[in-house]
Amino acid sequence: MMNALLFRKLRNEDIAEFVEMRKLQLLEEGALPTTDLTEPLRDYFRHALEKDRFVSWIALDDGKIVATSGMSFSRRPPYYSNPTGFVGTLSCMHTCHTGERGSPANCSMPSSRRPSSAIVEK
Repeated sequence: MMNALLFRKLRNEDIAEFVEMRKLQLLEEGALPTTDLTEPLRDYFRHALEKDRFVSWIALDDGKIVATSGMSFSRRPPYYSNPTGFVGTLSCMHTCHTGERGSPANCSMPSSRRPSSAIVEK
């Protein structure tokens, strides 16, 4: 029997694994790891979640994060097409690829484990 994917909002206890997924995403996008971003990313996500300046939905397979999303909220000086100045920026959009090896977040999902259904947790 196959497990269902679980979709839910990111929680503080997910941040360490989420940070590893973010670092993996940056590497896949071609970034050069010139410094260790672990602590700065943890700090950013902890504070941004606490202040409601970042929201993320994650997908979990057997308790492991296999897909991430994120939106950061900020405010700029108002302008004609945006009189409130509020802006949302999409980021942290990453999905583990089947057969991916050696990722920091242990992203591999063998084809025999591909979920056949999904559950959304509110």
